[in-house]
Amino acid sequence: MTSGGLTCDDELIRSIQFVEKEYPMDYEKRNRHLTAELQRVRGALAHLATRDEDAVRRHPVSSDDTGSLFGPNVLDQDRWIIPFVSPWERDLIVLDESKMARRLGNKSQVITLPPNSHIRTRQDHCISSAAVAIRMGRILGLNVPLLNTGMRYHDGGHEPGGHHGEDFTNERKGWDGVNHPKFRHNVMGVILAQHIERGGRGLGLTWQVLDIFHRHSSGVGRALIDSSMSEETALSVKSDKIDYTFADINDILKREPLASQGFTAKRYVHILEAADWFGRNQRERVFTCIANLCVESAEKGHVSFDECEAAVRFEALKGMMYRDIYLAIDRRSLHLKMEIVYEMLEKALVDVDPALVFAMLDDIELELLAGMYDRHESITERTLNRISVGEVLKHLRGKMIDLTDPDLNWGIAPEAADPEPDTGSVVTG
Repeated sequence: MTSGGLTCDDELIRSIQFVEKEYPMDYEKRNRHLTAELQRVRGALAHLATRDEDAVRRHPVSSDDTGSLFGPNVLDQDRWIIPFVSPWERDLIVLDESKMARRLGNKSQVITLPPNSHIRTRQDHCISSAAVAIRMGRILGLNVPLLNTGMRYHDGGHEPGGHHGEDFTNERKGWDGVNHPKFRHNVMGVILAQHIERGGRGLGLTWQVLDIFHRHSSGVGRALIDSSMSEETALSVKSDKIDYTFADINDILKREPLASQGFTAKRYVHILEAADWFGRNQRERVFTCIANLCVESAEKGHVSFDECEAAVRFEALKGMMYRDIYLAIDRRSLHLKMEIVYEMLEKALVDVDPALVFAMLDDIELELLAGMYDRHESITERTLNRISVGEVLKHLRGKMIDLTDPDLNWGIAPEAADPEPDTGSVVTG
């Protein structure tokens, strides 16, 4: 059967579950074995790690010839810190202070406006997936600061309502992925960082961090990696899926915020049983994936989590989540709010793409604007000043931005680069 681009053999899963009931897992024995294996493969990919001197930026510092460190015409107002930190730390500092970062906490992971503060938002997912990447990067010897920066904000381009926001925008625009590329959050994150932040001047991030933003997701529900990726970008793909799969199981089936729709632990015992192979709680499950990925990657000589038993079982589990949960959630009420707000934006905005403004809303703002409609209040550019997007409307006016193009052709693959040490300059766009 097919689910979100994934294939899951039900007969195989049922037979595995039968065997496991007859012969229970000795978790402690497996954990000790995996821990010993991690010592054996420690630093296995260190020779492939991205180096600080590989950092590539779009605009050379020398191109900013205003003679000023700060001001409206200064391309990089953070260049003074470059001699004191690594390129990736500079990017993290800039991202931590960005408007994109401030919106992340009010964006859906799966549950929109969760009633329980322990249910993850998109910000929570970014932080915890960075933690997964850091552990694997440290074990394998990869560039941990780069991984941390890229993963901390890899989902910065998500629309309100999570992936349903993407589906809505594509439906509204008529972008089917055949006649026109689809809107996707991974592209939007790069657009925000390059063309929206700081009055349209962008954050001046390294190409390597933007590459993690762009390629952490393939858009087909699978953790696809290829040889053109740096090892850090490849690891970001796997870290993202490992984190959200086990976190979503906890949030949806343990905390049961969607119980009224029938999403309860009692109904989805098969998912919980499949997850239990990896461990008795989320930390143990994540550890099992981390350890098996590191061992397989060491054996393959590059980041890999596709062939070992844990990888096969993980893909099957993720397939169940797509088929039985993600694609089955009733989002009709959320969809109606999106339709209302989008139409209000179309009427209110002059010389600004409503799809771009819609993409920048968070869940609270979507709810606020939908509430204004319910109260028969009109939305104008003036009333939009009450929310975050109002700050940037003047910078968007008349701006032609292709929401499906990450605009990363100015970058060069790390293995092909012969860059100078990072001084904020290597490539001019």
